[in-house]
Amino acid sequence: MQDKRKFRLLAGLGVVTSALIFIGLILLVGHFMNAEPPTLEVPNQIQSSQTESQETRTEESSRVALVDGSSSSKEETIQTTESSRPPVREVDEVSNIRNFLSVYFTWELQEDSVTERAELLQELMTEKLYKEKEIEADSEVLKELIDTFNETNEINTSNSMQLLSSRYLSSQIYQDTNDEKLYRVTVRIAKQAPYQDAPFMIEEAYHLRFEDNHVTNLDGPKDQLRSDTNDSE
Repeated sequence: MQDKRKFRLLAGLGVVTSALIFIGLILLVGHFMNAEPPTLEVPNQIQSSQTESQETRTEESSRVALVDGSSSSKEETIQTTESSRPPVREVDEVSNIRNFLSVYFTWELQEDSVTERAELLQELMTEKLYKEKEIEADSEVLKELIDTFNETNEINTSNSMQLLSSRYLSSQIYQDTNDEKLYRVTVRIAKQAPYQDAPFMIEEAYHLRFEDNHVTNLDGPKDQLRSDTNDSE
């Protein structure tokens, strides 16, 4: 009988102990599941290194921006300086000479066109050269020929001037190597008489002197309004 009691007592203690252990395990698991994860503290040395790295990147970015701004400012200064430079003198003179040639070799068989040409040449040539070339006198003669043709449909051949219109086409301009004021020009011109269906092309060479924005001398085959009769052949 005593052995049975002892056995029952030991069995009961075992059951109670097992139950307590099982309950303890359940409580322990629940505690870990509800607990917040621990905060990982970064050592001061690592935080300081990260801060210094961020500051270094910020300084480098500022330095790059400063360099870019300085470069942009320098480029703007160069562009402003280049745009403020005066045009090259030779280019200006060639443009002025080409403008003179286009006026000198262009007129229609109309009084207004001949008058306008004479007025423009008076501005582009020196007074001395304007008189030497007899621009005004030749213009008046040509206008008389135009009037006669318009009234009678006949061409007056009593003087050396022909009734021809002229149109400047192109030119080649070469500056003298020894005299910067002297130029050799080759001009292509289209001329046409009233009775011709199409103009004929000619090419002529001239020596031209350009000083102080004016043509001071012009040497060539002949005065343009006084054309030879062979030109129209």
